Amino acid sequence: PNFDPLGLSKTADDETLKWYRAAELKHGRVAMLAALGFLVQNIYQLPDSPFQEANPINAVYKLWSERPLAIMQILTAIAAIEVLGNQVQLQTEDGGDLKWDPLGIKPN
Repeated sequence: PNFDPLGLSKTADDETLKWYRAAELKHGRVAMLAALGFLVQNIYQLPDSPFQEANPINAVYKLWSERPLAIMQILTAIAAIEVLGNQVQLQTEDGGDLKWDPLGIKPN
């Protein structure tokens, strides 16, 4: 609870701290999904030419060169998720709590 090497919490109000917590949790979740995607892509690829690349970075380059609109579709989906997440976050009291627990594992 006292780990704040940059001292960001010393000058932040409660609303800003809530935003910091939400951003930290979101970035952690995205990093976990990205790590999982890196591993899965080495094992399984979709049966379409741009998706046959096992190296994730080369796959993005190949997708951009063959189907640039697919990249735009992915970026649009990411933007929609960000906007939806921010709207849900405005309605909650706890930073990072998106009120989504499909497995029912969140403690009460």
